Amino acid sequence: KQWYQRRVRGDFLLRYVEINGFVAHPESLILSLLGSSDSSTRRAGVTLIQKIRAAGAKPELLDSVRVFRVPKLNPHAKTLLDLIFLKEVDGLLLFRGMYGRDYIATEPPLTRHLSEEDLLKFLDSPMRTDFVCHSQPVERAVAVTTAVTEVVAGHLRQVGEGIAKIRARTAIPRSVIRRNWLDGKVLESI
Repeated sequence: KQWYQRRVRGDFLLRYVEINGFVAHPESLILSLLGSSDSSTRRAGVTLIQKIRAAGAKPELLDSVRVFRVPKLNPHAKTLLDLIFLKEVDGLLLFRGMYGRDYIATEPPLTRHLSEEDLLKFLDSPMRTDFVCHSQPVERAVAVTTAVTEVVAGHLRQVGEGIAKIRARTAIPRSVIRRNWLDGKVLESI
């Protein structure tokens, strides 16, 4: 009975992790591989881009908005490369979608302008960009969302509570702290 409960709970959790598996999209995965400190992991990223390029750029994929497909995650993955199901068929690199269908993997827009020579430089050193992936505002939003879900039930109420918290933060100046409220200094400054 306990084994069954653990398995059901694991399957339930995996389903929701897969639904939010957009961060494991092949384009994101390739960028993660290129930014790794491990040279063999970077080599795998370069190889994937070379395979995608060798298949030839598909104009219909590059000239239009690409439909985002959430990949199926491998719950038994031991490495970043094994996180999603990739395979090569007729020269095309395919990834398995969340619902079992295969889709063509495309090169990340961030590397499309790079020459083969520039791409091979990643074998010596990790890819670095000026883009931030974690910022303070994002972390604040996550903290607000977490706090709101603990206090209020229901999606609309949570959204309203979150907006109210953020508006309250902007309405009250940063210099206002609890000690100033207790000393009566805030009333003087308002």
